[in-house]
Amino acid sequence: MVKILSSLHSQLSSHRDFFFAKDIADKEKIRKIALLYGICTIGIIFLGLLGILAQIQGNQLLGIFDFLAAFVLFLVLIFLKRKGALDLCIYTGLATMYCLYLYLFISGGVAGTAFVWSYTFPLFTFFLLGTQKGLLVSIFYLLSCLAVLLIDLIAPVGHVYSANLALRFIPSLLVVILFSLIYERFRETSHHAFVEATTDLEDKIVERTQELLREIQNRKKKEKELQISERRYRTLYDNSGDGIYITAIDGQYISANQQFCDQSEYSEYEIRTLTVHDLYQNSPTGSIQKLIDQVQTTGSAQFEAELVNRSGKHVPVEIRATRIEFDKTTAILFSCRDISQRKAEEEEKRVLQKQLFKAEKLEAMGMVAGEVAHDLNNILSGVITYPELLLRQLPESSDLRDPLQAIQDSGRRAATVVADLLTIARNVASTREAHDSNRLIQEYLNSPEYMQLKSSHPEVSCTTQLTAEYPTISCSSVHVKKAVMNLVTNAAEAMNNTGNINISTYNRQIEQSEELSREIAPGHYLIIQVQDNGPGISEQDQAHIFEPFYTKKTMGKSGTGLGLTIVWNTVLDHDGKVFIQSSEQGTIFQLYFPVSNQETAAKTQDDLSETYTGNQEHILVVDDEPQLRHLAEKILTALGYRVDTVSSGEMAIEFIKKTPVDLIVLDMLMDPGINGRQTYEEVIKIYPAQKALISSGFSKNHEIKKALDLGVGGFIKKPYSINQMGRSIKKILTH
Repeated sequence: MVKILSSLHSQLSSHRDFFFAKDIADKEKIRKIALLYGICTIGIIFLGLLGILAQIQGNQLLGIFDFLAAFVLFLVLIFLKRKGALDLCIYTGLATMYCLYLYLFISGGVAGTAFVWSYTFPLFTFFLLGTQKGLLVSIFYLLSCLAVLLIDLIAPVGHVYSANLALRFIPSLLVVILFSLIYERFRETSHHAFVEATTDLEDKIVERTQELLREIQNRKKKEKELQISERRYRTLYDNSGDGIYITAIDGQYISANQQFCDQSEYSEYEIRTLTVHDLYQNSPTGSIQKLIDQVQTTGSAQFEAELVNRSGKHVPVEIRATRIEFDKTTAILFSCRDISQRKAEEEEKRVLQKQLFKAEKLEAMGMVAGEVAHDLNNILSGVITYPELLLRQLPESSDLRDPLQAIQDSGRRAATVVADLLTIARNVASTREAHDSNRLIQEYLNSPEYMQLKSSHPEVSCTTQLTAEYPTISCSSVHVKKAVMNLVTNAAEAMNNTGNINISTYNRQIEQSEELSREIAPGHYLIIQVQDNGPGISEQDQAHIFEPFYTKKTMGKSGTGLGLTIVWNTVLDHDGKVFIQSSEQGTIFQLYFPVSNQETAAKTQDDLSETYTGNQEHILVVDDEPQLRHLAEKILTALGYRVDTVSSGEMAIEFIKKTPVDLIVLDMLMDPGINGRQTYEEVIKIYPAQKALISSGFSKNHEIKKALDLGVGGFIKKPYSINQMGRSIKKILTH
């Protein structure tokens, strides 16, 4: 409507005169064209008929003239149709009519009656040419007819008209001309009056249109401002990060933004049929109604509650409520913020704090265990190795062999406990190679430890599903087998001597988008799973089972409380993760290890010591413990090496400067003075290709790694056997 009025106003105000002039001209043109078509069409028909009639009557000239006139009128119609030259067609048509009528008047036509056609000529001329031109043409025709009458009357022969007819024809034709003039003049006057009235009306329309347009523009401007304001409000309302809604005092919803609709999973129309009591559980600080009453009293309130959406999910939210005036009534404006993520982060923070506390506790215990283990390993070296040396020298019939064997076995069992303590310490030095996890599990199932467990629990069966397509992991085989052994042992003892244990392996790809990626880095993993159908582990115990010395067993009889701690630390030392699922139907332990792309290490055997005997190569033993230096000297001498010993790293450097050796056996921790890694750093400055072997009861893993990176050929853990020492030295010397 506004566009139409604007367009109309523009045309009326800017081109009004031209508009009406063009309108009048168009109407006049249409009138003249219609008349011209009518005259020409009727003329063609009558002239054609008259031409035929004239031919029949023998008036050849008249017939030709009729046909010629009809043809001219036909050409006028064709020209008018195609070219649209109205004035030319009018003049041509009137000229043709003038000639035809004058010819008819001169010839007299049939029985001298053709003059009757002359009375129509003024009507056509006035209508087609207007008053002025029409009067001139009509007078010209009248004078032409008068001239014809005078000539006809004066002529001696061939009179067509009588004087009596001439006296009547001229006045009558003049009367027709005057009548046509008066009629056309009256028509033009009436038409001009109509145009003036129309113009005046149009002026009033333009003026009123301007008023309407101004009013509409003002209204449109206000509506636009209102729409802009409403859009701005609605944009802020709907795009708020919080759910916003308005309720009546009784809690009935009046309006809600899109965010709140998304939170509640209801449409705004559906929400308007509900109350706050339908969507919220009571706040921890009181009922919803109590909080609404607080808003009415104090004007505002802030609290937490749970929003129950359409699907029944409980969404924790933080609500701010303010009393407002809405549509001239008191209402309450609510801002509802989803705090699920915040709650989850708080819970995650609580769990992390708990894990940190646990890790710190384990680290503290590990440090103590590591220091104790270092000292015990130094002590146990003599307990294990001296009997081995003596047994090599005693004949098979000697009565001392059994006591010495018992001493050695006790030392080895003690060394096993110390190894467990070292595992608690985490990051202990251990050699890692690529191993087939399926083969490690089979080795455990063929071990004396498993056979002893099986004999102790004959009603417990053990099955395997070793289906991992990529079973290779980079690991310490001893620690992985020990972890599997501890899980199987715990499962067997938990099942009251009857049940089934299943050991399986499989692979899994952890993606970045998975929920599990929060706890373990994305990547390709080998999973060792130990599952039993025992009574399960309670949730209370699950929170502590990996802590050192936490056990439900009788301490000293069925366990030390270190088994699951060893499992936990072993897997974490290998950059993996332990997951547990437990119920009344049984327990599942899943050990995640990163898959290795290396080739698996060749299986080694404890060959006879003769295989590793030396050829008088010169070896320097560096250790701060006199007993261990003496023991190492005995072993290496027995293996066929020349041996020198020193008690510190500084002494070793001075010795090397004077006497080059084939290999150095370095203790890692020496007090006081520099450690084994620092000693080797100085040695290779003198002899860059110097071969060395690290020997230690305990050491932080990064120090061992640094030494190996510098070029140390290997690492052997105390207490070691003669075979272990011989094999390690032989491997380095022949490399």
